[in-house]
Amino acid sequence: MFAFVSAPLDRKANTFCARSLYNNDLGPEGAITIADGLKGNTTLTSLDVSHNALGDAGLKILVDALVAGGPESGALRRLLCADNGAGVAGAGALAHLICTSTSLQLLDLRGNDPTDRGLEKIGHALLESKKSMLGYLRSDAFDLSEFTTD
Repeated sequence: MFAFVSAPLDRKANTFCARSLYNNDLGPEGAITIADGLKGNTTLTSLDVSHNALGDAGLKILVDALVAGGPESGALRRLLCADNGAGVAGAGALAHLICTSTSLQLLDLRGNDPTDRGLEKIGHALLESKKSMLGYLRSDAFDLSEFTTD
């Protein structure tokens, strides 16, 4: 498992634009490997880590890696993290990403259990961030896009 994950994320060839790691049973340990591969990446525009049992800890590890270089270093526009068993803390990490990212446009967190408290954190991040470009947010509770009306 880890050879599959770390090889495509080799920092010497860190110029990939999209990466799907869908359904690889990575868990938080795999998130550490992914996070290490993300360091210094300025070209990744889409990342799918759905169905990987990352949980709160794994999502926090990924978010920390994505925001480590500051908002100018990231190009990530799409983050798909559905069905990872994340709760309130995972939603809090994603709220931090929303607040700090100047490129994220789509976030899919369906199949997690952020509860109302976690969704509230994300809502506050959307309201408070002056630089967020997030235009599409998917959850089990709602799909929110710039085209959403009453």
